[in-house]
Amino acid sequence: MTILIIFTGLPGVGKSTMSALLAQDAHWPIFTKDNIERSLEKSGVSADLRPSAAYEILLNAASLNLKNSTSVIVDAVFGTKSIQDQLTSLAVKHKAILFVVHCFCSNQKIWQQRIESRPEIVDGWTPADWTEVQRVEKYYEPWGGTVLKLDAVNSVEKNFQLLKEFLI
Repeated sequence: MTILIIFTGLPGVGKSTMSALLAQDAHWPIFTKDNIERSLEKSGVSADLRPSAAYEILLNAASLNLKNSTSVIVDAVFGTKSIQDQLTSLAVKHKAILFVVHCFCSNQKIWQQRIESRPEIVDGWTPADWTEVQRVEKYYEPWGGTVLKLDAVNSVEKNFQLLKEFLI
């Protein structure tokens, strides 16, 4: 049984924290758009090409793992219907069980504080600031269907427990 787990949501809501914990716990590969974009930046790829190239690389890496019957975790905003449909199609193509985890923060003050104080997760990559969050929020389309919603107001431990229960 091969599994594709998608962590989606706006910046600063705990996607990378939760996906990293799950990757460590399950011993599955994780592909993050921020990490891929940072690699593209270091390689000299122009800023205007990096976002779409990062998504393409992420999809290809996930597809290769699923093709080889390896479960995989992906972490990015995944804010448009187009990229959501591509991920859903990827799961169908490889007969993988699809789990979608939508991370969010129900308290805007706490969320903004998280954004302003969060550490650099990807070496050399500057995390999104509050202005970027507001920009992305304008086009973000929530996933439909069965989705686990994890609120960043909860403790990491509580959200991880909810995540594990969802995946059983």
